[in-house]
Amino acid sequence: SEIGKKNIQEIRKYLVENNIKEVWVAWGDDKGNETLKNGKEEINNMLNSENIKEYYYGTLTKSENPRHPLQRNEKWDFTKKNYL
Repeated sequence: SEIGKKNIQEIRKYLVENNIKEVWVAWGDDKGNETLKNGKEEINNMLNSENIKEYYYGTLTKSENPRHPLQRNEKWDFTKKNYL
């Protein structure tokens, strides 16, 4: 969507202007939601194109996605970053 593309552009602009080299990702599973699935792919593509690393805390879901904080059933050690 046009709004989604504009959103990605704004995120990219902010990250580049502020020289951010890594971001915490925590989207959880999309549960078949096409909008969430596409958004995740677009964010991943943008981050990869800018060489920005993605990290998460805790464990991945069974579908290999970084857990969203609201889905947390575990205690996280915020001193240990895991990279995708």
